[in-house]
Amino acid sequence: MTVELRNRGYSRCENTVAKLMQTQGIRAKMDKRYKPRQWQKGSKIAKQNLLADMPSPRPHEVWVADFTYTQHRGEYVYLSTIMDLCTRQIVGEDISKTRDADLIVRTFRKARLRYPEARPKVFHSDRGIEYANYKVGRMLEKASIEQSMSGKGNCYDNAHMESFFHTYKSEMYYTERFDDLEDFKKKTKRYLRFYNKKRLHSSLGYMSPTDYAKSRA
Repeated sequence: MTVELRNRGYSRCENTVAKLMQTQGIRAKMDKRYKPRQWQKGSKIAKQNLLADMPSPRPHEVWVADFTYTQHRGEYVYLSTIMDLCTRQIVGEDISKTRDADLIVRTFRKARLRYPEARPKVFHSDRGIEYANYKVGRMLEKASIEQSMSGKGNCYDNAHMESFFHTYKSEMYYTERFDDLEDFKKKTKRYLRFYNKKRLHSSLGYMSPTDYAKSRA
């Protein structure tokens, strides 16, 4: 909040902002403490973790992927996303009631259409069976992208994606009401635009992913 106020021309220290927020009954949106998802049993063709000894990537050099589930009127709905590891931009997303390799493929294709100039070298995910599916492997092979997977039993290897889903749920999913599935999709896409273009990240020097990407261009 303090950084956002400064960006708008208001110079206030953190203690002053905290006191004013307390006086007005304003609290930062919080959720349960972030805890990465535990490793799930996948396929015997799981790949090695290529990020373990890799230096800090350039924009669009490494894409990381994951999906999370939500519930809508008693049904599971899955949000699949791909993030550029350098800029934290969500470059692709897809929403479906079906959790399978096709969901991952659609998400990847949307990312490539949105960023046709991007030439990622590595595609990283956990060891879920959806990512170990031959459809995903064949898709990446055709695109000349190396597939990387988190180490067995190490859910922290894909912590950036897990952290994003924590933020998404605490800032949007748990605070909104949805009339139907289309309304859920609409509000999710609106939040993703906000996340990319407006939400400030301390790890990016308090810049939005879009602004940080421009600074690295």
